[in-house]
Formats: sequence, C-alpha cells, structure tokens
Amino acid sequence: QIVNKITQTTELRVRIIEDSTTARTLKTSDMNASVAFDNASDITVTVPDEDSNNPDFAFEEGDISTLKQDGAGQITPVAGNNATFNGDVKTPEQRTQIQLSDRGNNN
Repeated sequence: QIVNKITQTTELRVRIIEDSTTARTLKTSDMNASVAFDNASDITVTVPDEDSNNPDFAFEEGDISTLKQDGAGQITPVAGNNATFNGDVKTPEQRTQIQLSDRGNNN
C-alpha cells in the first residue's frame, strides 16, 4: 500500500505597528496587527463606534487587535458606544499585552 502524505506549512505573520504616543484611536489598519506602544506615560486606546459615519474604522467579527506595552506607560482601552469590555481592561505591567477581539453582537 502506498500512502501519499501532503505536508502543508502555513506561516503566520503579524504586522507590528510601533506607536510612541499616549493616545490612539483604533483604525481598520490596526486590525489583525500588533500595536506596540513605547511611552513612559500612560496610554489611552479608543475603540471607536462602528458605524457608517466612521469610514476609518471597521472592526468585523473575528478581527483581533493586540496592544503591547513596551514602555512603562500602562495601556487602557476605552470603549465607544458599540463596544463592551469584560471587566477592567488594562495592561498589568511593562512587556505585557492585551488582545481585543470582535465576537459579534456585543460579545
């Protein structure tokens, strides 16, 4: 008996976006990427409302955005009217990250 094996390798690459500011409003280009913040001051990341009035932001079900704290400044995401966070969300310390995901239907 001859068995043919097919080996498929898929490389997963994540775009890294570097940011040294203390305030950022997420954009569509931040989805499915890692945003690395490097600032000594605390950082606020706003998840804007998803509606037709905001052409710069479209967070679709299944999209993920990773927020990484490279500097001393703690990252705190702030939800728009159509976003919900489960609990008090912020990075606990330097070199940690949090991940925002759209689960659909405000989940």
